[in-house]
Amino acid sequence: MASRITNWIAAGLECALLAALLPGLIGAQTTMGGQIEQQINARRRLFPEIGGGLQGTKSGPDGQIFVLLPQRIIVYDAKGRKLREVPVPLPPAQAKKAAPVLVYADDFDVDAAGRIYVADRGANALRIFSPEGELQLSVPVDAPTGVRVLAGGEIAVASVANANLIAVYDTQGKVQRQFGDLTDLAETPALNRFLNGGRLAADTASNIYYAFTFAPEPTFRKYDRFGYAAFENSVKTMEFLGAAEAARKRIAKREDGVTVALLPDITAMGVDPELQTVWIAVGDLLLLFDKDGNLHSEFRLYTPEDARLEINSILVEPEKLIVTSDPLGIYEFARPDKTAKPEKATK
Repeated sequence: MASRITNWIAAGLECALLAALLPGLIGAQTTMGGQIEQQINARRRLFPEIGGGLQGTKSGPDGQIFVLLPQRIIVYDAKGRKLREVPVPLPPAQAKKAAPVLVYADDFDVDAAGRIYVADRGANALRIFSPEGELQLSVPVDAPTGVRVLAGGEIAVASVANANLIAVYDTQGKVQRQFGDLTDLAETPALNRFLNGGRLAADTASNIYYAFTFAPEPTFRKYDRFGYAAFENSVKTMEFLGAAEAARKRIAKREDGVTVALLPDITAMGVDPELQTVWIAVGDLLLLFDKDGNLHSEFRLYTPEDARLEINSILVEPEKLIVTSDPLGIYEFARPDKTAKPEKATK
């Protein structure tokens, strides 16, 4: 009997210790990779008039928020009031006859002056707009999938058509350098190049981050602005093994000529521009890595009404995350890495 009492006391102490170590976690559970997975709710939905077609958001001068849709960008002020659209809308009579300035935008970025850089995959072009929304420059780029502005005005562009992963352009649209070796994901060259497509991010030191959309395991790289690789991280914990095996089978079927869907592995990436921490989304799962690429935390994101969010873009700001989910909308989260206790969702 004494030993049973001792065991009960020990078990109670373990529970108390666990509770002390994990204050405020909502629905926390340990993943097969050993991380504590937190389930967190959005504080609120932003710009509820926007739903389907969301491609991403960016912050701009004076607290402005830019929202990318396939054929336009909507600019809001810090209080959420709509300011303008980019490109500048034509009068209805002209708009019916004119070809769209943006055909299908995959990604975009905004510089400190408010200029907007768009990877228009539908037009095979990099489009650069003035802060007022006028088209200033159009640079031919085959199938661009990502764009980021670096220090000094250089522009990093990802494309699924280039021999390398990343090309860096000057302010006039001339290629200055290319870098980033492909990884071997398929034996067929065309399929392998497509599978090496990815997403871009950058920080204030002009380090460039590349996340492979279709690699079986979540994989990303960090380069300096000149193309020297800092690291590559491929997450191979137990929780991703099943999905990785299924992805390899789909790739093998495509190589055999079978028409199967190639599902994205990484669906979004964001970087803290100062801390250089990396946020990777795999569907509704958000992975946080430190500046050296080590996996730190895992989160499941929910709306204030407890609906799961399939994440397709992440904007990392000093005290919050702005996440988009097509077609559910745009949501604001408290930075879970900066709060000991996640804030209660506002419904």
